Amino acid sequence: MTISNIQNELKTIIANDKIEQYFEFCHNILGKSTQIYNSLIALQGQFYDLKNQKKDQIITNEEANIRKNRLRLSLLSLIGEISISDLENSDISLQDIEDLKRQTISHNPTILVICPSEDEIEEVKYLFDCLKFDKTEVRYLNKFVPVQQYDLIIFDNRDLPYCPQETNLDKLSEKMLVEQRVNLMNKYIDKGFRPIVHWGEILYWVNYHREKVHAANSKFSLFARIKEVLDFMAVYHL
Repeated sequence: MTISNIQNELKTIIANDKIEQYFEFCHNILGKSTQIYNSLIALQGQFYDLKNQKKDQIITNEEANIRKNRLRLSLLSLIGEISISDLENSDISLQDIEDLKRQTISHNPTILVICPSEDEIEEVKYLFDCLKFDKTEVRYLNKFVPVQQYDLIIFDNRDLPYCPQETNLDKLSEKMLVEQRVNLMNKYIDKGFRPIVHWGEILYWVNYHREKVHAANSKFSLFARIKEVLDFMAVYHL
């Protein structure tokens, strides 16, 4: 096992803008009495201070982005300083690295929920707070959202009618609504493998994408589907 495997993994995490995952990964591999671990703690404090200032609107989005870019450069620099002597376990293997990746995704998933109405955003945020998925971002579906930073995408399609077959579309008064939503979801499918959960009534589109799409028709089944997909991602190394 070479240190370059660890460094490459951390660079990938930074490239995907998963800074919290970076910190968790480092906490699991670095010795707690090392200087580099102390540097990590200092940078983590800066990160959470930045998050809080942005959340409380103490700084502008522009200033937050500038500071985040500086922090990202500092984290990349820290990667280059890691040596074998800094590791908690110098015999760490590639399998250990894969296990840590799975653990990090399972414990700290980044979820994007796309809502059909701005009026429902607060309700959905409250639901996910109750379900203890802390890193959940809820967006209105008025435009495409880049997906690189998310582990899972959920489409809140509860406004769509029951439509088990595509041939049923012509009988629906909501035909245009269904077709527009399907076109949007296809864009997310085309942008690479990010698992999707369809939350709503039975929809024919799910059958066309069984390798990428799971379905839930209630809050209860939604929670179960999210856990299943995250567990699958961890085992399948997605």
